[in-house]
Formats: sequence, C-alpha cells, structure tokens
Amino acid sequence: MRIEGGKKELFRKVFVSIPLPFSKWLYSFARNNLFRDSRKPYFENAFQSVKNKGPNGDYLEFGVFAGTSFILAANCAARYGLREMRFFAFDSFEGLPEGEGEVFNQGQFQFSEEGFTRTVVKAGVPAEKIIKVKGWYSESLTPEVKRKYQLREAAIVHIDCDLYSSTRDALAFVQDLVRVGSVVIFDDWYCFGEKKDAEQFGEERAFREWPLSKYFEEFYDFSPNKAFIMTSAPPR
Repeated sequence: MRIEGGKKELFRKVFVSIPLPFSKWLYSFARNNLFRDSRKPYFENAFQSVKNKGPNGDYLEFGVFAGTSFILAANCAARYGLREMRFFAFDSFEGLPEGEGEVFNQGQFQFSEEGFTRTVVKAGVPAEKIIKVKGWYSESLTPEVKRKYQLREAAIVHIDCDLYSSTRDALAFVQDLVRVGSVVIFDDWYCFGEKKDAEQFGEERAFREWPLSKYFEEFYDFSPNKAFIMTSAPPR
C-alpha cells in the first residue's frame, strides 16, 4: 500500500510539516482510524515470529517509496521489543530502472530520498537506526555495504522491487544473511496476476529461481503480498 491519491498525499504534506512528537501521534492516529494498513496483522506475525524464534538480525527493505511499510516495520519492531534491530532502506530514489511485462514502466514510483527520510522520521522512526543505501541494485548491493555497516544477519527482508531483475539482485544480496527463522516478504507477488504467464515475471520468478527458495516455506499469503519463512539451513 503506497501513499497515493489526493487525500493521502494531502495528509502526508500536512503531517510532515508538524514537529515531533505531534507528527508521530497524528500519523499513528490516521493509520489506525483513517488510512488503515491491511498488512499490519501480517507484519506483526512476522515480527512476533522473529522475536520468539530469531534470528537476531536487522530489517532490510528493497524499494521503500514513501516509507509506509518501513514505518510499519519500525512500529512492529518497537512493539515486540526488538531494540537492537536496524532498518535498512535500499532504493535508487529514481523510480524503477526499467519496465516489465506491460505492467511497470521505467521511472515509475519515483520518490525523493529527502521526502522518504522526512516522512519516516516524522512518523517516529528513530533517525539513528535508519541506514539508507542509495543506487541501482546492480551497483549498490555490494560486499562493501555489508562490511561498512557490519551487516551479518537479516531477520526480516521486505521486497517491494516489483521487477524480476531488481528482485533477483536483492535476493542474491541477502543470500548469506538469512538464517533459519528469517522471513522474506514480497509486496507485489501477484502484480502480474492477470497475465497467463505471470510466473515468468517479477518477484515470483526471481524467488523461484533463487537457490535458497527450497529452504523456505510459505508463511502467509495475503494478496498482493506473499511471505516465506526459512525452515532449514542450506550447506554453508
């Protein structure tokens, strides 16, 4: 769910103009009463699972747009006492790098880095826990990023890449970070659903081709989202 449409965009502009902590309260009120996020109970299940069973890792989101799922994740982490969790935002902030399947177009979903940062901080995400990695995934998802931020484990991976190529790169990046208990959430699993060969596109194709997919089982299925949990460890 993205902040889009007249009313939601107007609300975003108003709430980011209000100082903390009032902006945080207003965002919470709106999300609980005006613009309810249907993904909330499913995200809570994922964070509760990580809290109860591990791993003790970070939250990685690929494709953050305006930050609504990023904020939801941070709120869930706070609710379940995951105080050491950091929140990684991987995005070009220039929109999609290419089109695919006559569903997505190059440059679509562009949202500025400044706008994203302002939105999530005003909503109450602790600025010191936000780590932004800007750039096209083919160039920015490097071993140097892992070393720089001492990124060793991914507890929850949220993939909102839409495209096959971007999802493929994101999954390759987290391949040595996921552990038994890690949850991988796909935001647009069914976005090619009306095409007869939908499985040949996007996130579904990338996950199916991922060498680690056989070590995961379905965690939840809530269209357009689908999530998997790692149930066994591959040979290292």
